[in-house]
Amino acid sequence: MFIVMLFMAAAFMIQLALGYFQIRNFTKTYIELRRKGKVAIGRRPGKFRAGTIVLFAVNNKGDILDAKKMQGVTVFAKFKKLKGFENKNILSINDNDLL
Repeated sequence: MFIVMLFMAAAFMIQLALGYFQIRNFTKTYIELRRKGKVAIGRRPGKFRAGTIVLFAVNNKGDILDAKKMQGVTVFAKFKKLKGFENKNILSINDNDLL
């Protein structure tokens, strides 16, 4: 019983540490985009499939300056550049742009 509890505690600590690095990656990416302009954040949580977080850096007119997304089911997911959204207006994005 003690070994099972020790294993569970170790797994929890590893998950905590890896989650910390993922939050650090989010913060670094957010600050990078914030330096370019305002940041719009969108998310689609996934319970049994990969969840997605999208960050858009926009100017005062609503034009997208940069876009990044994080998609994955593990704490190893990192932000990657999301191409095809630069110079579009955030208000004119429709479902076809997201496919």
